[in-house]
Amino acid sequence: MRLILLYIILLLSFPAFGQVYTMQNGSVTTCSGTFYDSGGSANFYQNGESYVFTICPDSPGQFVQLDFTEWSTQPGADIMFIYNGPNTGSPSFNGLGWSGTALTDGPGLVQATSTNASGCLTVEFISNVTAASQGWAATISCFEPCQTIVAQLDSATPAPNVDGYIRVCPDEQITLEGSGVFGLDGTGATYEWVDQNNTVLGTGTSATFSYPDPGVYIVNLNITDTNPSGCMNTNLLNQVIQVSTEPDFTGTAAADTEICFGDSTTIDGAVTPVQFVNDCTPPVSGTTFLPDGSGASYTTCITVDCYDSSQTLTDINQLLSICLNMEHTYLGDLDIIITSPNGQSCNLKTFAAGGGGTFLGGADDISATDPGTGYDYCFSMAATTILVNGNLVVLPESLPAGNASIEPGTYLPEESFASLLGSPLNGQWCIEVIDNLTIDNGYIFYWGMDFDPNLQPPELSFTPAVTSEGWDPDPSITATAGNTITVQPATAGTHCYTYRITDDFGCEYTEQVCIDVYPEIINDPPNNLIICNGGPPPYIYDLTQNDGVVLTSNPSPGDYAVTYYETQADADNETNPIVNPATYSGFDGQIIYVRIEYLSTDCYETSSFSLNVSGLPTIDPVADLETCDDVSNDGVEQFDLTVQDLGILGVQDPSVYTVTYYETAADAAAGTNALVSPYTNIANPQPVFARVEAISDTSCFFSSALPVFDLIVNPQGVANNVPDLEVCDDASNDGIEAFDLESQTAGALGGQLPADYTVTYHESQADADAGVNALVSPYNNISNPQTIYFRVEENSNPTCFSTNTFELIVNAVTDVVAMTPLEVCDDDTDGFAEFTLTDKDVEALNGQTGVSISYYETQADADAGLNPLASPYMNTSNPQTIYIRLENDTTGCYNTTTLNLVVNPLPVASVPTALEACDDDQDGITAFDLTLKDIEVTGGVPGILVSWHETLADAQNDVNALASPYTNITPVTQTVYGRVYNSSTGCFVTVELVLIVNPLPVVSAVSDFELCDYTNTGDLIESFDLTSKDGETINGQADVLVAYYESLADAQAQTNPLVSPYDNISNPQTIWYALEHQITGCVNIGSFDLFVNDLPALQAPTPLEVCDDSNPDGITSIDLSEKNDEITASNPSYSVSYYLTQADADSGINPLPIPYTNVSNPQTIYARGEDINTGCYATVSLDLIVEQAPVANVPPPLEFCDPDA
Repeated sequence: MRLILLYIILLLSFPAFGQVYTMQNGSVTTCSGTFYDSGGSANFYQNGESYVFTICPDSPGQFVQLDFTEWSTQPGADIMFIYNGPNTGSPSFNGLGWSGTALTDGPGLVQATSTNASGCLTVEFISNVTAASQGWAATISCFEPCQTIVAQLDSATPAPNVDGYIRVCPDEQITLEGSGVFGLDGTGATYEWVDQNNTVLGTGTSATFSYPDPGVYIVNLNITDTNPSGCMNTNLLNQVIQVSTEPDFTGTAAADTEICFGDSTTIDGAVTPVQFVNDCTPPVSGTTFLPDGSGASYTTCITVDCYDSSQTLTDINQLLSICLNMEHTYLGDLDIIITSPNGQSCNLKTFAAGGGGTFLGGADDISATDPGTGYDYCFSMAATTILVNGNLVVLPESLPAGNASIEPGTYLPEESFASLLGSPLNGQWCIEVIDNLTIDNGYIFYWGMDFDPNLQPPELSFTPAVTSEGWDPDPSITATAGNTITVQPATAGTHCYTYRITDDFGCEYTEQVCIDVYPEIINDPPNNLIICNGGPPPYIYDLTQNDGVVLTSNPSPGDYAVTYYETQADADNETNPIVNPATYSGFDGQIIYVRIEYLSTDCYETSSFSLNVSGLPTIDPVADLETCDDVSNDGVEQFDLTVQDLGILGVQDPSVYTVTYYETAADAAAGTNALVSPYTNIANPQPVFARVEAISDTSCFFSSALPVFDLIVNPQGVANNVPDLEVCDDASNDGIEAFDLESQTAGALGGQLPADYTVTYHESQADADAGVNALVSPYNNISNPQTIYFRVEENSNPTCFSTNTFELIVNAVTDVVAMTPLEVCDDDTDGFAEFTLTDKDVEALNGQTGVSISYYETQADADAGLNPLASPYMNTSNPQTIYIRLENDTTGCYNTTTLNLVVNPLPVASVPTALEACDDDQDGITAFDLTLKDIEVTGGVPGILVSWHETLADAQNDVNALASPYTNITPVTQTVYGRVYNSSTGCFVTVELVLIVNPLPVVSAVSDFELCDYTNTGDLIESFDLTSKDGETINGQADVLVAYYESLADAQAQTNPLVSPYDNISNPQTIWYALEHQITGCVNIGSFDLFVNDLPALQAPTPLEVCDDSNPDGITSIDLSEKNDEITASNPSYSVSYYLTQADADSGINPLPIPYTNVSNPQTIYARGEDINTGCYATVSLDLIVEQAPVANVPPPLEFCDPDA
C-alpha cells in the first residue's frame, strides 16, 4: 500500500523547476516552459491514452496561456479538450475538441479568461488504439489580465456644441484634455490621441492640434497600461470634429472692373455655403489591363467603414449606383459581378446576355495592348434598360473608326440589387470583370459605388450656415442695397473691396473684388472766343486756340486728344467732330463743345465756350479803393485791384474780356508793366489806370487816358495794450465785483488825442468789431476771469479801428475756518503761559498755499495788518481772543478769523508706593501689572489717566508707552515713569514707580521618601511623616515655611495642604511642596516621590539536616549559608543573615556566626532576608537537625584465586 501511495503522489505533483512538461495525469504550477505530448519532443504519443493535466500560474493574479507551435493528431480520433479552469468540470473552450494533422487544426493560442478565478488551464487528451502521431508542442506563459480602462474626455477647446460636435475652422487650434478611469491602477499608463486615419495627434493626457483641410474627423483616446499584454481601454470617445468648408463666392463681382475717374459702379456680394459629404466609397483608380483570355478577370475592392457596424442594406434604392470607367472591344464575352462584404453577389452584366462585338468606351481594336479611352458605365435600379440593350453610338476615340459602342450612361443591372439585401454596409465591396473569350481585351481605369447619403451618420456630413455677411467699410462706398454696394473711388488706381462672411462654425472667409480707376482728366475751362469789329459774316474762328487752354494744368497733355463739336450730344458720343477747328466759320453767340479724351481709355471730359462778335471794349467808372492803415499808420497798404474788374467791365462778359491795371496811362496803352494784385501803393492817394482787352484777341482793347480810380489809405485807431483789472472779492467770494472800465481809456489811447478817437468796451469780439453794445462803467463782471474787448476808432473814419483785450479778474479772498482753541497747560497755576501761535498755522491755512498768516490782538490791527504778534506769545487774560489775518501772497487779498487762547491746569498726581512681584526663575526679571498702580496715582479722579514709560523722556514726550503686564529690563529693582494726563486737555505731570523683584524661596533637590511595606504587607500603602522632610525642603532658609500637596495645582493655589502622617494613595506617588517666604509672600514649588517598597519574597526553607560529627552528641558545626539560595530563590538582590531569636532577626542584631554550632537538636533559628537596594527585610524560620552518623565495621580481606596462573 505504501508503494501505491508513493506512486500516486509522484503522478499528481511536479516541481516547477523543470522547463519541459509532458502529457500525463497531474498538475504543475509554472509560467514558463514547453508542454509536449507524452512522447516529448522526439517521440509519438501512445495509443489508448487518457490523461488530464492541469497547468496553474505560479503567481497570484496571473493567467496561463498555451501557444501551440506544433500540432499533429489522428484526425477525428485522437482529440484534445481544453478547459477554462482547474479541472475538467470547468467550461470547455471547444466542445468538439481539436484534432488533425495541420497546425491550423490545433488550438492555436488558448488563454485562461478573467472569469476563471484560478487562472489555470486543464488539458484532457484521449487517443484511440491505433495510429498515434507526432503530437504537439505548446509554449507555456502567463499573463496578467487586463483591468477595465475607460477613456473619458474631460474638456475641449473649443467646446462641443449641443450635438456633441466640435466645430472649428481650418488650421484652428483644438485642445483636448482627457483621462482614464482604471479598474485597478493607472500608474505609468500611456495616452495617445488618434483620428480615424490613425494619425497620431498627440501623446499624454492633453493634445493640441489642428486640421488644414475641411472635413469630418473622429478622434479617440487610446490608453495603454503597464500590463505586459498591452491592455487598452475598451471604449471609444468618437469625438466628432467638423472642420468648416470654404464657401463659394461665385457671383461676387463688380459690374465694371474698369471705370473712369469720378464714375461709379456696383459690386454684388454673393456666397453659397459648400456642403461636406463624407465619401464612404472612394473610387478605385489606376489603369488596369483586362487581359484577353478565357476566364481572365479583374478584381478589386473598396473598403467601406463609415457606417454603423450593424447597418445592412435594407432597400435596393439605398445602393444608388455602381460605375466603371472602362473600354473593351467585345461586350459579348464579359461578366461583371459585384460582391458584398459577406459574400452576397449580384450580376450586373452576364456572359449569357451576349452583346457581341459591340465596343464599350473608345476601345482600340487595332493595337494589341494599347489602352483606349474609358467612358463611364453605371448600374442603377433607377435605370430601365440593361447594358446590352443600350443605344449604339460611334465614339471619336474608337479604333477602327466607325465601330459602334454602347452609349455611356446608366443601365439596369441584369440581376436586381435585391440579391444584396442584408449585406453589411461596412467591409469590402469587390467588383469582378471576367473576360470569357480569347478574342479581345480592354482596360478598366477606375470604378466606384454610391450609397444613399442619408445612410451615413448625420455627423459625417454638414453644411455650414452663414451667420453674417457684408462688405467691409470703405469711404468710397456711396450706397448699399442689401449685398450690393455702389462705389465711387476718389483717386485713380486699383481699389479693392472685401466681402466678409462668418459661418456658424465661427469661421470668417473673405472675397476681394478689385476695380481699376483710370487717372483723373485734369483740364481747365476754355476761353470764349471773340472777333473784334469783325464786319459782316462769315466770321472765322480758330477753335484750336483753346487746345492749350484746356490742358494748361494737365501734367501730361500729350496723352490727351482735344476735339470740338457743335452739340453736347456729339461731344458725349464722339460723333460729328468739327473737321476744320482752326478755320471754323461760326456765328455770334454760338456755343462750341470741347471733348478732352484720355487716349488710352474711353474716359473724357467736356466743356463749352461761346463764339462772339463785338466792337471795342469799354471802361465803366468805379469808386476809389479805400482801406485802413495798419497800426504803423505809414499810409502804405496792400490793395486787391481785382475787386474793380466787374465794375470796370460793366455788362461786358468777364469770360471774354480781361482787366489789367497800371501806374501810368502810357503803360496801360502799351499793355506793359501791369500791376500785380494784391498791390502795395507807393503814394497816398495813388491814381490807377486800366486796360480792357479781349481774351481771344489781344489787339481788341481799350485803355484809360485818365486815372480810373485812386488808392487811398486812411489812418487807423490803435488799441494799445493795457494791464488787466484786478480787485479782491468781498466776503461772499462769489467772483463778482464792480469794475471802472473807463480807467483803462487813457492807456488804450496811448498818445492818440482823445478828441480824435473814441474808446468803447464790449463783452465779445463780434460786438467790438461791429461797434455795438458798448458797456457802461461801473460794470459787474459776468464770469471770472472775464475778457473785455475794447475798440479804438478814428472819429472821422469809424471803420478804421483796432481792438484789443484785457481781463477782469476778481481775486478770491482767503478761506477761513472756525479755529479750535489753542490750549496750553499752566506751569505755575497763575493762568498765564506762553503760546506758540504758529502751531495753529496749518489749521488756519486749511490746505491753502501761497498764503501768509499773522496774528493780532485786535480786529482793527488784523484788518490794517499792523502790530502783528510775535510767537511765542504770553496771554494777557484767560481765556483770551486774538485775530488771525490770512493774506494771499500774490493778490494781497485777505480774510480774518478769531482764535481763543486757553490755559489749562495740570492734573494732581500721587507718588505711588513700590510695586513688588515675585521672581519666576531667580533672574531678577518678572512681569508686573502696572495698572495696579493707576488708582493710587490718580486718586480715581474721572478723566485723569496714566500711561507708563521706561524713561522720563518717553513719559514727557508721550512715546513708547508700556504694555501691561510689563517685564522689567533691569534685574531686581527698576524705576519706570508714569505720565498722568487729563484726557480732555492733555496736560500732564510725571511720577516715578519703583519695581521690585523679590526672590523666590530656593527649591533644593529633595530625596525621595521611601518606606517598606511592613503594614498590611502587600497593599503597598504606608503612613509617611511628611514633616520629616521639612528640614530637607527648607534647607536652612530663614522666614520660609513649607506645606505639602497631592497635586501641582493645589500647590500653586496653596489649597488642600496634606496632614502628616499621610497615607499614600498610589505607588509611587509625587508629593508637591510649596515654600512660602513669610515677608514677601513669594512661593516656589518643588516635589519628591513617595515609594512603598516590596518586602523580600523569601521561601520557607526545608530543615537543614547534617550528620553528627565523631562525637555522637547531636551537636555539630553547621554551614548555615547552604540555605541562602533556597531562602532567596537565588535572587542576587537579597542578602541573608541568621539569628537565634525572632526579635534579633527583626532588629538585625546578634547575627549567628557561620559556621554555627547548634545548641540543641533539633533547633529553630531565624533567617533575615534583606533587599540590598531598598533595605526592606523579611524573616523565615529554619530548623536545624543533626542526624546520628552510622557505625562502619572493618571487613576482612576479600581473596580470589587466579584461574590461569
